[in-house]
Amino acid sequence: MSETTREQLEAELVALRSQNAAQAGEIERLTRMITELEQRLDKGSKNSSVPPSADSPKKRAEATKTRADRRAKVKAKRKDDVERRRGKQPGTPGANLAMRPDPDEIVNHLPTNCGSCGDDLADAPVEDTEYRQVFDIPKPVLGCVEHRAGVDILVGALGALRREGVPVSLLVIGDGTPRYMREFEKIVERYGLRQNYFQIREVRNDELPLLLSQCDVCVAPFRLRDTSMMAFQNKVLEYLTVDVPIVATRSEALEWALGDAVCLVDPENEKALASAVWDAIKDSTMSRHQMKRRNAIRQSLE
Repeated sequence: MSETTREQLEAELVALRSQNAAQAGEIERLTRMITELEQRLDKGSKNSSVPPSADSPKKRAEATKTRADRRAKVKAKRKDDVERRRGKQPGTPGANLAMRPDPDEIVNHLPTNCGSCGDDLADAPVEDTEYRQVFDIPKPVLGCVEHRAGVDILVGALGALRREGVPVSLLVIGDGTPRYMREFEKIVERYGLRQNYFQIREVRNDELPLLLSQCDVCVAPFRLRDTSMMAFQNKVLEYLTVDVPIVATRSEALEWALGDAVCLVDPENEKALASAVWDAIKDSTMSRHQMKRRNAIRQSLE
């Protein structure tokens, strides 16, 4: 083979490869186009937002088929020609609610008279017993849950301070259910705070800051639940409007949002709460530190 013939063959090979690549690209483009057209033709009012008036005659005919016609068509497409009845097929494993050896309730149904002769069966011996069990959903029970704050915990803490000679008084702003308030007053009486307990049931929002500013310390005790762990108590927000030391129950939300701008104590710990309240009253350094941090928080909220 001469050198010229070899160069010609190589040039033809390069040209064929280029032509083949171009044809492959064109085939891929046409394939995508065909797929898109088939999908577009397959769209109808049953599987897209196309209105029924835009359906093709074929789709309209399929839509008018009855349920029996469609079931007959599906049955005809089955590989096996065996006639099947509805429900569990012969030979297939069943699934049901098995009888329980320890039912929640047993109800005895005893015959009173013989169905044939009418004789009394009250004293007749039991010869056989037939068992049947019924599984049912129990009747719903309407319950009421009363959520209570932890003011009673504060009463215990203040009672401990008074026993140590600290002259503290309690001002409660707001109200509760009659039952809760009756029990709360009993707690106040038990801890010896009757003469040092005051309550204001209703206060206007514009009067609340002035009232809070007269207190030595604002306390927000509450019991932690799954919902209150990440909740931000409204009373803490109200306390932030005045320059008074704040003692509150420790929660993830308050630790993250306020940090050391308030004094946080462990939940339902009367001893720790009493110590924090007394520190807030006597330690002016704590108050100044809280005010400094609180001003930064107020600026960020504004």
